[in-house]
Amino acid sequence: MLKSIELRKFPELDSIRFISIFLVVLHHQFLTQNMFLTWLGSYGWVGVDLFFVLSGFLITNLLKAEYKKTNTIQLKNFWLKRMIRLWPSWLFTQAITFPIVYYFSRNDNVLREILYHKFWHYFLHFGNYSYAYFGKLHTLYGHFWSLAVEEHFYVLWPILLLTIFKKPKCATPVLLTMVFIPYGFRVFHIINNDVYAVIKLSTHTRFDELIWGCVLALNFDKLPKLTLWSEFFVTIFMILLFYTGLQILDHSKMTPYFSEFNFTLIGIACCLFIWIAVNGSQKGLRKILQTSLISKLGILSYGVYLIHVLTNTFIYGLIKNFSAGMDQNLIALINFVIPFFPAYLMYMYIDKKFEVMKKSII
Repeated sequence: MLKSIELRKFPELDSIRFISIFLVVLHHQFLTQNMFLTWLGSYGWVGVDLFFVLSGFLITNLLKAEYKKTNTIQLKNFWLKRMIRLWPSWLFTQAITFPIVYYFSRNDNVLREILYHKFWHYFLHFGNYSYAYFGKLHTLYGHFWSLAVEEHFYVLWPILLLTIFKKPKCATPVLLTMVFIPYGFRVFHIINNDVYAVIKLSTHTRFDELIWGCVLALNFDKLPKLTLWSEFFVTIFMILLFYTGLQILDHSKMTPYFSEFNFTLIGIACCLFIWIAVNGSQKGLRKILQTSLISKLGILSYGVYLIHVLTNTFIYGLIKNFSAGMDQNLIALINFVIPFFPAYLMYMYIDKKFEVMKKSII
């Protein structure tokens, strides 16, 4: 199956995608038997943060290359390419998800009413704000919030980046402002006693990690190649940042002026991870990330993200009815493996077909 997937220019980055989706899928399991997996799954949400930083990094590199070549950014072409890349598989997933939730609502008038009113929020890529301010539509829609954040970013960032390219002196103050605006909003919402979903899911509170990826891309040419020893020290610093952001800065235990730096530190840590992956020693972590199997599975990560909640629900339903006593570790393994099969089909018969169309856009 994986032989039909071609490795891309930087397989290390696709391996980071694999790590991200592994963490996200693990986070959406119900684990209590295995202490390590339970602990790791509780922090699996950081996989989305890693996705955000990587997205900012990749998109900015593409736009930077276009500007160097043409001295401009074709905004219409960029937006059209993003739509062709992301929307077909997303629409396919929506076409599956809606009738299933509709079926679940056959005996639940409240759920059906919610579905009618909120489905359009998700279809128009405002599902994150719908979830944050009006509550969850249904479990099968819960994870689409992060796609809404990215879609908002894709609309606004190319315009801002073009401004930065045209006026280089504005770059530093603009980027510093952009990475700290979400921090200010997070502090504001906590002081205002808003529900935590507002902080966790809103675009205006979460886009800083995307911007950190952009900052990394804009300055990547200035970063040195890492020797094995320098990579070791960068890795230690990265681990300390992850630990501080994930473990120490707990918003329930300290003032928000400190706690809401957690996403900031996580964003910087993710940048260090990407630096190690692309510029690290060939004897270090980079060598592992160049593993063909991991990279190819990472290419399927978008499809896995779209479909994994649906497959999880289906698998848990089967287990509940036919094998209620199944080992949780085995369930977690099944839930991780199964989404790759529909994701592969989506990649082969949707993504690759539309990729040809995208390449035809000048």
